[in-house]
Amino acid sequence: MARNIEFIPEEKVSEAMHVFWNKGYTAASLSELTAAMKINKSSLYNSFGNKHTLFKECLKAYGKLVQQDYASAIQKGSNALEKLDNIINKIVEISTERANSCLGVKTSFELASKDKEINAVIKSGNDKTIGLITSLIKEAQINGKIGSNRDAETMAHFVFNSFSGLRQSYIIYGNTKLVKKMGNELKAFLRM
Repeated sequence: MARNIEFIPEEKVSEAMHVFWNKGYTAASLSELTAAMKINKSSLYNSFGNKHTLFKECLKAYGKLVQQDYASAIQKGSNALEKLDNIINKIVEISTERANSCLGVKTSFELASKDKEINAVIKSGNDKTIGLITSLIKEAQINGKIGSNRDAETMAHFVFNSFSGLRQSYIIYGNTKLVKKMGNELKAFLRM
């Protein structure tokens, strides 16, 4: 007779996510994952199938956290350009205050070029964010805050991809003031 699951899978995914976030997919061992999750290997396999499936669940959970960050940032803006500024400010804050770099970026470099399933999860999350930024840029264009002659989708990709550069600069230089200035330059780019 099968045993009942004695834990909440979402909580275990969150615990595993932090291991992957620190170590990356390849370096995270099953022993480290099960220790962080406080379960045994058979429970991991029974609940999640394997390390790869668990990792996909962690990426999806991470994507939800990122979307929550964006949602909280845009609530504070009264117009589309302010909302974009708040998203950039949030990314600057995250880049300089969180111990880990972006799990999505880390995974992109480690796995996305060779693992189609992981690529699809990362792309889906990126598409949501780029879609949000694109819609805010288009709204700001309609309101005359951003030039209507500029391609909103290209701008959104540029802004989104700049976010990983902010974090990388902080990791390399440890200079909060520099990253804040870079965020201000990104906001200025929107107004060109």
